[in-house]
Amino acid sequence: ALVQNNVKRMLAYSGIANAGYILMGCCVLPVWGENGYEVDGIFAVLFFLAVYLFANLGAFVVAIAIADHLGKEEIDEYAGLGRVVPILGVSMCVFIFSLVGLPPLAGFVGKFYLFYAVIKSQLYGLAIVGVLNSVVSVFYYVRILRMMFLAEAPKGLVFDISTHYKAVLWMLMIPVLVLGVYFAPLSDVARAAAQVFVLP
Repeated sequence: ALVQNNVKRMLAYSGIANAGYILMGCCVLPVWGENGYEVDGIFAVLFFLAVYLFANLGAFVVAIAIADHLGKEEIDEYAGLGRVVPILGVSMCVFIFSLVGLPPLAGFVGKFYLFYAVIKSQLYGLAIVGVLNSVVSVFYYVRILRMMFLAEAPKGLVFDISTHYKAVLWMLMIPVLVLGVYFAPLSDVARAAAQVFVLP
């Protein structure tokens, strides 16, 4: 992902990295505790998958919208697009910051549950690798945002995305924002679903 210049390929490689977070949770199998089976790992995976869905799909929608309207897929070709079409820039910021795991977005809560489950199981080495991976991800994600906001757009570039793209972006952005601060309902559903895995 660090060496990719194509946005879609970069997001695809970052998806592989995020699959590693899911495997972190899978390493924490249900264990017998004082109150029966503890399913922190399964719960964390289910919760992370739910919030990751919105952020990752949203980032791809931004990339697809730009490719559809301008035919551009390279990071260098995103120069100034965040200022030319604010909905693209704002939504990409929300999705990328959630993928990185910054508060107060849903991705932060998802990663918090994953790291909590791993550390609770005393897999400290795995937790450190996960943190380092998060740090590395900042570098390849920020390349997109830097180009969208800090670089100058080509002279005379004026365009707007179609209404259906805007609607989809809002539909994906709202859960990422809301679940970062009001995640109890989704947490309850994920916890109940995790319990199914240890039913007799």
